[in-house]
Amino acid sequence: MTPQRQKQVLAGLFVLLAVFAVRAFLKVSGSGSSKKPRQASVSRSAPRRGAVDTSGSFQMVDLRLGDLERKPAAFEPGRDPFRFRPKERPKPPPPPPPPPPPERKARANNSAPRQATPAKPRPPEPNFQFLGSFGSDEKRVAVFSDQTEIFNVLEGDVFKEAFVVRKIGYESADIGWVDFPNEPARRLAAGG
Repeated sequence: MTPQRQKQVLAGLFVLLAVFAVRAFLKVSGSGSSKKPRQASVSRSAPRRGAVDTSGSFQMVDLRLGDLERKPAAFEPGRDPFRFRPKERPKPPPPPPPPPPPERKARANNSAPRQATPAKPRPPEPNFQFLGSFGSDEKRVAVFSDQTEIFNVLEGDVFKEAFVVRKIGYESADIGWVDFPNEPARRLAAGG
């Protein structure tokens, strides 16, 4: 079958289907139906006041506005998702335990004499940032900044009077302290 012939057959079937659909619609809504059509606003009774008779068989009826008013439903929601309860106040912490009686305290102090050990001095925290490095592998230069000054330092040099550069890599530098030579070096990453 050629494409032209297929189109003609399909068009014929469509027309046939449309004819059946129109007939079925007319049969349902036509005079053959056993149900009478509803006439809510049209009356066949005698003319009333204010009604206009256009064809002699139907009349317009007065509209009662009371029928159109909507009565509120007797529905009350149990929970409103848009309303929040006030936050509950946190419970106060329990009171601290009472101090031990003076006798126990004296015994505890006498039983274990404490020896005062001086705190070990700690090296100062680095207050600068390693920005990066440049130069050849033999003579690499590290760049540090403390937000006010920029320091270009070679490996082994001292800067800011307290720090020494122990090793310079491509993305990190190992920093030591002048006053704490036995303290392990701290590695600073570039940009951090």
